[in-house]
Amino acid sequence: MSVRVEIDRLLEDQGRLFLLLREGQREDAVRQSHLAWQLDKNDPNVFEKMIEIHCQAAEAASGPEGFEHAVRWLGCAHQHDQSNRRIRQLLAERYHRQARSLAQAGQTGEARACLESCLAWDPDHPEALALQANLPRAEG
Repeated sequence: MSVRVEIDRLLEDQGRLFLLLREGQREDAVRQSHLAWQLDKNDPNVFEKMIEIHCQAAEAASGPEGFEHAVRWLGCAHQHDQSNRRIRQLLAERYHRQARSLAQAGQTGEARACLESCLAWDPDHPEALALQANLPRAEG
């Protein structure tokens, strides 16, 4: 099978990639999107779909238990496209949500670390700034 046929097969079946996302098979969807991109790194359509799969997979991993996966997928997408504002915003929001969850659980040190990461991606993130201001000060 030629490379172009393989790429077309993967992209033609992109609905399958999004179906994998809906079925919770996010890792498979991200992996297959990477495969399509690796087969034709010069096709902007393939690239955009790969980035979109990364972002949607990360958004679907919304709870605290999905944090590490979401950050890994968004970090990968950012490595591919460092100028993409949406990826930076998603990273900031994901760190903020994790910080909020940690703060509610009384894990203020870990919450502060997540807030620092959030604010590194978006220094003006209003909810992160508010949470940071309201966290109890570390004892020292």
